[in-house]
Amino acid sequence: MKSKFNLLKKNVMIDLETLASTPDSAILSIGACKFDHTGIVDTFYRNIKMSSANRYDLRIDPATIDWWADQLEMNGSSMDALFKNSIGLARALYEFNEWYGDSSLITWSKGSDFDLVIMRHAYKQVSTIDNLDIEQPWNFKHGLCFRTMMELFADFPGLK
Repeated sequence: MKSKFNLLKKNVMIDLETLASTPDSAILSIGACKFDHTGIVDTFYRNIKMSSANRYDLRIDPATIDWWADQLEMNGSSMDALFKNSIGLARALYEFNEWYGDSSLITWSKGSDFDLVIMRHAYKQVSTIDNLDIEQPWNFKHGLCFRTMMELFADFPGLK
């Protein structure tokens, strides 16, 4: 079997900030970058309106809200920083797809059961509730776990 992973081609890394830790979590922000063997070549970032959680029946966990409040307090920020320039979830997913492009790329996240799973659920909810033809831009075969890669190569000298 030939590996799909190729650093000479563009790959995508996705990192979400959420308001819960379940597959139906409300997304607070979508951060992503495209990278190849030269490093990061493009970035994407959008804050999501909390009202999207209600519209798309996404989970908000009070304990996670408390966690965010503690994080911001330690950094000297306010909760307002989490919602600055926020947009609706449907618009954010549409803009993400525009940024991502038409071809499926190897798409990484830190954990096989978090970011990509939550994104997949968000696409489903937006598509169903708003009756939009919007889908995740990566082929399910191209979703890979960066945490696994880090564990596999943790003891290789010179790798960070």
